[in-house]
Amino acid sequence: MSKPDVMEIVNHLLEEVTVILKDNFKGFYLHGSLAMGGFNPDKSDVDILIVTYHSLSSDIKSKPAKLLLKTSNAPFPIEVSFLNEKDLCNWQHPCPFDFHYSEFWREKFEEEVDPHSVSGFDPDLAAHITIVNHRGICAAGESIKATFPNVPREDYLSSILGDYRDCLENLKEDPVYSVLI
Repeated sequence: MSKPDVMEIVNHLLEEVTVILKDNFKGFYLHGSLAMGGFNPDKSDVDILIVTYHSLSSDIKSKPAKLLLKTSNAPFPIEVSFLNEKDLCNWQHPCPFDFHYSEFWREKFEEEVDPHSVSGFDPDLAAHITIVNHRGICAAGESIKATFPNVPREDYLSSILGDYRDCLENLKEDPVYSVLI
């Protein structure tokens, strides 16, 4: 069996997420290597931001958690953050998120961690949103310009420097990521 195309996976996630969110779906946006033309099917993850009109309830959060456990790493790892419109309109750094999934969190989700506990603040979102604003792809929903704020330069630099510091600390454990950053 051949490896599915990355856009097949993206389209599948988009279809499933719009069903889960119903009228709370504002948009589905790609950033990272896929949006910037550097996606490597053997090394890259699929970076997604999903924006909602309102915060997600705990029972709704369990649905994308189950979807991502099935879809991520089959064959591409997926990193996705669910953000709500109110938090984007009232920009703060680090930016709040309603739900986040990445392979780093897989084991916790498999142990049936309460998906509600996977909300909080993520300093990386300043960089992700900046990339979406400059090179992102709107796969569905409202335009990037109508959805995302312009992130202040100091917040973007803080986000990038935080990632840089993490790379220095983890260079031996994850040299590929450090080089890609």
